[in-house]
Amino acid sequence: MMGKTHLFMGITAAAVLTRPDTVGGCLAALMGGAVGGVLSDIDVKPGKGRRDDPDARVMAGGICVLALVADYLMGSGIMAELSARGWERMYLGLGCLALLCILGYFQPHREFTHSFLALILFGGAVGLISPTIQPAFAAGFFSHIVLDILNRRPIRLLFPIGTGFCLKLCYADKTVNRALMYFGIMFTALFYLYIIYLACYKVAFPDSLDFYSI
Repeated sequence: MMGKTHLFMGITAAAVLTRPDTVGGCLAALMGGAVGGVLSDIDVKPGKGRRDDPDARVMAGGICVLALVADYLMGSGIMAELSARGWERMYLGLGCLALLCILGYFQPHREFTHSFLALILFGGAVGLISPTIQPAFAAGFFSHIVLDILNRRPIRLLFPIGTGFCLKLCYADKTVNRALMYFGIMFTALFYLYIIYLACYKVAFPDSLDFYSI
């Protein structure tokens, strides 16, 4: 699938699988799902026909910046968690994540970064940075793998052993891709509204309709 599809479906998967019910949890789902959704394609090189991947990466970075600003302004707990855990552990996690990204960049497309091994290693690095964000990141990363299995080009799930696997159900840039992207965009928009609801009304009306019961 294309980059923006992975971005919005990563957020969707993170929200559905982690089921956050606090502002901090929702912001963690936004950040983790967005980054996890696009990071598998770090192995896509410039000029290889994936024109929207740079845009998706910039969008994921922008979502992280906005979410951290919102967390700081509302005091929802993510920045406080980072500070309480110690900056040394966060720097170690960032260093491991950077090394994995460099390694992934120089791998062939749909091999290491599309495997269960990568899911474990990248998830472990993010866990060093923030255990709160880690489940959402893993959900977004896993959603990327699942979506790419639907395509006609194999991915090496069991890297470094075995060969590629795919279901050959659709093309990466055709109708199914667009349908999933639009679904992810609509879900993400609703999720933003849910965050606003939690921030503004949850305390005053704790028995109000829950987002996940819709």
